[in-house]
Amino acid sequence: MTDHSFEENMLRMRLLYLRNEFSDLITRRNEMICHEDNYLQNLYLNIFGPQKYEIYCLKLDIAILKRRGEYLSHYITHNRIPELKVIEQELNKNFEQYIKQSEEEALKLAAAREYIENNKAEPELLKQATELYRTIIPHIHPKIYQESCARCVDLLAQTNSAYVTLDIQRLEKIATLTANIVKEDHFEDTKEFILFVDKIEVRVNKLRSRVESMNLDFPFCYRDKMCDEQWIASEIVKLDKEILNLGDEKRKVSDEVILCQLWKPDSLN
Repeated sequence: MTDHSFEENMLRMRLLYLRNEFSDLITRRNEMICHEDNYLQNLYLNIFGPQKYEIYCLKLDIAILKRRGEYLSHYITHNRIPELKVIEQELNKNFEQYIKQSEEEALKLAAAREYIENNKAEPELLKQATELYRTIIPHIHPKIYQESCARCVDLLAQTNSAYVTLDIQRLEKIATLTANIVKEDHFEDTKEFILFVDKIEVRVNKLRSRVESMNLDFPFCYRDKMCDEQWIASEIVKLDKEILNLGDEKRKVSDEVILCQLWKPDSLN
């Protein structure tokens, strides 16, 4: 296919476009999986974690108080002195996993604060690594060429490894090595060419759908919002309001429990 027809030229243009789109999408997907997921989760925790943790603890306290009240009411109904030690043991048994979860959440909050504090330079480093990754991919990725070679497969593995660790120097070396790799497409006829281009388009469509789906999930759906100070402020106001309401509810339930604890059987009054 040395004398390219108009149709063949259009196919080559389409194939080049698809390869570029595949490279953009695979780079975006891997950026989200390898780096952005962890960064956004920690950023979200750092921004909203303290309030959400307080809400969780308040809800847990209220649930424990209500259950304590139920146990006390059972004794009161049967005109018996509440066995506080027994009640405490039952509460510890019933809520052990939730108390443990609150301790784990506290550790996550501390880890998120430390991560954000210690990785202030990561966004810029990630940008540089991602640009290099995007430069390398079109030259070596096996899913966009007819045939692959052991060297390209090895270079792709090295590229992925260096990208995960944000090894800029290694990525720069690989980019230099792969810049001179040129792969020629050889097809028996136009029909085979069309089938190959269609196959690449299917892969691109699947990859695009995957990236779009990921963008709808947590934490990626908050990516833009967490750059919006007004949105953050409004969300914190909502959380603070919920904390106040839960605090009021906790005080009310606590007062009811205290009254139950002060109760004495008729025979002792």
